[in-house]
Amino acid sequence: MQHYRNTLPEHETLLPDVEYSVYLTDEEKIELSKYNHCFDYEFTEEQLKHLENFGYLIIKGLIDLELCDNLKEEFFERINQVYGVERENYETFSNLKGIETQLIYHLPSFYEIRSNTKIYSIYAQLLKRGDLTADMGMFQCKPPAYVVIDQENGTKKNLDYLNKELSSHFDINIFDLRETFYQSSVCLVDATSESGTFTVIPGMNRRERILNYVDKIRNGNLDVPYHSDWNFVYNDLEDDEKYKISVEVEKGDFIIWNSRLPHGNGKNTTDEWRLSCYPRYVPVDSRVKENSYLPNFRKNVSKSVKDGRCLSIFSSGFPNDNLDNIEKEYFTPQPLNELEKKLYGLE
Repeated sequence: MQHYRNTLPEHETLLPDVEYSVYLTDEEKIELSKYNHCFDYEFTEEQLKHLENFGYLIIKGLIDLELCDNLKEEFFERINQVYGVERENYETFSNLKGIETQLIYHLPSFYEIRSNTKIYSIYAQLLKRGDLTADMGMFQCKPPAYVVIDQENGTKKNLDYLNKELSSHFDINIFDLRETFYQSSVCLVDATSESGTFTVIPGMNRRERILNYVDKIRNGNLDVPYHSDWNFVYNDLEDDEKYKISVEVEKGDFIIWNSRLPHGNGKNTTDEWRLSCYPRYVPVDSRVKENSYLPNFRKNVSKSVKDGRCLSIFSSGFPNDNLDNIEKEYFTPQPLNELEKKLYGLE
């Protein structure tokens, strides 16, 4: 798959000369103050230290529980419309396209989450920019691993084949980290290790850790050839087993992580659905020419908000090969406030 970013000369690794810091300078605070809502969320010192050292943060109860429930209902209604999936009918579960990640954008409650001023504020402070584009996002959806089909006898139908573990991976080019990106998730139902919650390798946001990993690839110490394009999967299996943790969260919790962190999720072994959504913001343009896909991504977002089409490019720069436009038939333009117009490139 061709990536929108340019590849780098072989054996070149581009990192800033200094370690990225989550702390804002006085100059950065002044610049952010020019934009509304940039400081709607106030980090505690403990939160900033955790982000600085480990690269991820859980913010408990950031999203209203009723909103989570509404979005969950809207999601199941939409996948029934486009795929014929019925939440209580296990025979329809395999209709889910891709099973795990669903490119569903145009739900009223998802618009509400994407325009949450505290989420915008969190991203603005961490990216140190107020001029951002809202990603249309996606859903992570794991069907039940089994259903009880005979309550009296306790007979179960095994659906384990529908579930899998998503191994640790990067969503960025680890050989070019001159810009910092973040990703995030809103938990729509409680998530445990048993239900396949978010997994992460803490601390890989640190410059020394990244360089050590890249050196292992360059020196042939890992079972992957060194090259100048993406190494999507995290290939240090020993390190993965030693340091990977499962992040258990509750409905309404918000997780944000530095895109340098290898991350994934576990396998759902329960009889409940596992569901979360992924709001995200990226800069409207790039200070690094190799990331020049960002304005094109913004144009894609604007078109999607106008007519319900699927994005042809992801916020990571990858092209989207699945352009079914499954939601256009059900699309209704949403009323947008001033912040949303700016985030969707419609100001």
